[in-house]
Amino acid sequence: MSNKKKHHYNPEFYLEAWVDPSSPSGQEPYLWQADLRKRTVRNKAPSNVAWSPYFYAVDTVNGKHDQSVEDLLANIESDGAPVIKKLRGSEFVLSQQERSFLANFMGFQITRSPSSRAQVEDFWSRILDNLTKQHASDPAVFAASVREWEQATGETLGIPTEEARIRILNNYYTIRADPSVSLIPILHSSHTPASLLFQMRWAFAIAPEGATFPTTDFPVFWTDPTAKPPDVGVGLAAPNIQLTFPISPKLCLLASWRGCEGMLKISRELFEKVNQHIRYPTSRFAFSQTRSGAELALSLAYDKKAKQ
Repeated sequence: MSNKKKHHYNPEFYLEAWVDPSSPSGQEPYLWQADLRKRTVRNKAPSNVAWSPYFYAVDTVNGKHDQSVEDLLANIESDGAPVIKKLRGSEFVLSQQERSFLANFMGFQITRSPSSRAQVEDFWSRILDNLTKQHASDPAVFAASVREWEQATGETLGIPTEEARIRILNNYYTIRADPSVSLIPILHSSHTPASLLFQMRWAFAIAPEGATFPTTDFPVFWTDPTAKPPDVGVGLAAPNIQLTFPISPKLCLLASWRGCEGMLKISRELFEKVNQHIRYPTSRFAFSQTRSGAELALSLAYDKKAKQ
């Protein structure tokens, strides 16, 4: 079992493709990171971005970190990395196993992202908050449960039971689900999108000369462009969805149920639409091979926010 602190939600090997080719010699190569929350653009090494301490670890009773999920993700990355390297070398014919490895990699990228985890944690936090308030709405039931808890743990609330009950009903406390609850979809739900992705049609879009694709902290994203407005909540099995996954600054996988397949040289107009699609789901960070690309991601994010 691994014992590392840095848990990357975008694998380091994946981000290395966005290294700025003009990085000075003798200095660790860097990419450009746009931080939408801080409104900053900075150059950073791939090893120093898209990570959070013990992000996929579970704290155990003895104070250690169970890194089983991180170890699982490392295996998924090991399978996917050679396929991504092959595609970056302009080899677009994949075996069934290679296609399966890449579909699996993308499936796990969906569930492991910070925004996906946050959605799961918010969902369960709302449920816990509602259940706690329902429990507190009955004084006798609440008092009995407090006594049972105190007897079982040997601890006390520290304040009168009725005061605690009123505080709960008046939103004095913020009730949050344990972050580990959002690890469950990574373990049990990632194979569902992976299976669908495997069956879809894949095209590999080549960026026009002098242009580059960015990537983000949510790199696998899909919408239904036929919906008005475009539906970003539709499932992968919907017939009209279009999915993007940037492979490198020069290459982006386009997946659909009805589109073309194979290598695709796209026009500047289509390139701009693909880039807009890539940038749309950014939770906090966008990554670019160039400073201007990161600055554009930042400016467009705030233009979008201003229009909402």
